[in-house]
Amino acid sequence: MALDALVESDLIRLNEFLEAQHIPKRAIREEVPSLRPAAFTLEQNHPNPFNPVTSIPFTLRYEQHVRLAVFDLLGRELAVLVDGAKQAGVRRVRVETPEGSAHRALADVAESFHPDLLVIGAHGKGPLQQFFLGGTASRILTHAVCPVLVTRGEPAGVYCQALAAIDLGPRSEAVLRSSIIVAARARVTTVHAYQAPFEAKLRYKGFSAEDIARYSEPEAQAAHRNVAALLADPEFAGLDLKIRIVHGHPNPLLFDVANAMGADLIVVGKHGGSRLEESVMGSIARLLAYYAPCDVLVI
Repeated sequence: MALDALVESDLIRLNEFLEAQHIPKRAIREEVPSLRPAAFTLEQNHPNPFNPVTSIPFTLRYEQHVRLAVFDLLGRELAVLVDGAKQAGVRRVRVETPEGSAHRALADVAESFHPDLLVIGAHGKGPLQQFFLGGTASRILTHAVCPVLVTRGEPAGVYCQALAAIDLGPRSEAVLRSSIIVAARARVTTVHAYQAPFEAKLRYKGFSAEDIARYSEPEAQAAHRNVAALLADPEFAGLDLKIRIVHGHPNPLLFDVANAMGADLIVVGKHGGSRLEESVMGSIARLLAYYAPCDVLVI
């Protein structure tokens, strides 16, 4: 747009000069090429036929919403490649259809393409969903070097209620930051669940709820201090973040909070600090990917 304006201003000065010198200026404007595409075009993919990579170029004269889908010979929609607003200019969509197991194919593509985000879909419900999602998602979540978004169903619009699950480990800041970026228009609720060491054994031994509450009070105070320190970062200052610090195991509590607040996105870290924390938090991330009622972004 700025270059178009520059060309227009140069033409005005040129026309003024030609008029002052009494020089004909016919076809001056027609000889200046347009810096913006003349019309919308959708080019043939190249190479065609292809295996396993092809590119589909298209041009837009103005910024507009674009939906680019692939259909089979019977007119059935196979995949949606683009569905969103795109700026004017020449665009190119790269399509890869590698063969082999899903997690190995995605790993190979990620290694060569270096994506910022992997998106996988969850199909079916309950045990059926776990059957289709479990093996692939578990391997992807374990080996992916970038965030993974597990989606459920067709998108209904922008995210409105996001839950950022933090364990106060090294990735907590990234979880919170990603929540704010991905769910830019959503209300973000930060949730931290804490437990005292060996608390489950105390419950098993029959200790009263009052005794366990007194025993876990130092953990509660530490949780409040550490969450406050995390949110003291200037990057989070002034943001409308809701904070919930809950007592109990994160496994059931995160599901309960997500259902109660009607979350449409949960953001969780894949790794904690120590090897034990990494194993626990990793299992929580996988459980959310399997059973959460909404999309899950694993950082």
